[in-house]
Amino acid sequence: MIASSTRSTHADNPPEPLPYHRMARLTPRTRKWWRPLLVLLLAAGLIGAFFAVALVVTVLFGMVPGIPEPTADMEDPRNPAHRI
Repeated sequence: MIASSTRSTHADNPPEPLPYHRMARLTPRTRKWWRPLLVLLLAAGLIGAFFAVALVVTVLFGMVPGIPEPTADMEDPRNPAHRI
């Protein structure tokens, strides 16, 4: 199949080379001003969700019966202030 002469391709007319830091603005689809804001909000939401899940798991784990409580005795290895 022969390409039409009115239709330009990348081989016939390559795009102007851009520096690396300008590549995100190469196409109109990537030039949206709200994309970085959306990524920032999405990342903050995911981090908040992970922290909330970790908090709930930690609280529930602390409520499990049978887990020994640390003592005030400094010689007890269950004491969090005990130094090795």
